[in-house]
Formats: sequence, structure tokens, C-alpha cells
Amino acid sequence: MAGGTLNHNQISINLCMILGLAFRKRDYRVFAGDVKLHIPCTGDFTYPDVLVIKGEPSYWQNRKDIVSRAELIIEILSDSTKDYDRAEKFENYRSLPELQDYILISQEKVHIEHFSKQAPHEWLLKEYQSLEGELNIAEISETISIADIYEKVVFESNSK
Repeated sequence: MAGGTLNHNQISINLCMILGLAFRKRDYRVFAGDVKLHIPCTGDFTYPDVLVIKGEPSYWQNRKDIVSRAELIIEILSDSTKDYDRAEKFENYRSLPELQDYILISQEKVHIEHFSKQAPHEWLLKEYQSLEGELNIAEISETISIADIYEKVVFESNSK
């Protein structure tokens, strides 16, 4: 999202560093913000904040700037997009057969919603509201500290 807040940017950078290092010698690629994702069932295009692809990217119409699949999508919520990210966008993302995990991260407080695919049309929600927790992304065999996701993020209120 162009013109995002400092918190939005910090969370995105933290995630890309964590995932990038974790996948350095594994068959996953991490992309942030500028990679367009095509949703075949609707014909829509989105720019996920962070997306992870296993193996080589699948390009839409051979365009190297548009991919057509992802195993993990992360959106960092803002006031203007949070309803869309939770509803219509997630509905569209669920149509991607490869998608296994969808994670929504608040930039205003410690709050993460992790949807993991259990079976076709069946998603499990786990919520995290403490810096002491760990986000377990089973499909890609990664566990991420909530504190690491929010490192250097400054909340308006003094509580984290």
C-alpha cells in the first residue's frame, strides 16, 4: 500500500526479514507490496503486503510482474482496508487452491488473526494478542515470534 504508516512499513520489513532468512536455503520466495496477485475466479488483482510462493512463481499471461498463486498471504490492517481484507478480499483469496495460510496483522495494537486451511472450504482461526506468543505456520514449517513481528513498532497508546 503506497503511503502506508511507519508501523505498517516496519511490520512488513520485519516479516520480510524473518521469512527471507528462514527461507534462504528452502524452496520458498518472499515478496512484499509491489508484486501483483491475480485472482483467477474473479479476474481481480491485488497487492498483498507480503506473500510467499513455494517453488517458481506462476506468472499471469507470462507477465513477470503478476503472479497467480501463493501459499501464504499476509495483510497488515489499516482503518481504510481492514473490512475489505477480512471479508471480500479473503473470500477471493480462498479461491486460490495453493493458499494455505492467510494472516491479518493489526498495526495499531498487538492483534494477529491467522486463518489456516484445514480442508477445502474449511479454515481455522487462531488469534494472538500478546507479544509472548508464537505464530505457528505449519504448512511452511515456520514459527515466528509475535515480539519479532512487532519489533520497533510504536503504538499510539502506551500499552502493547
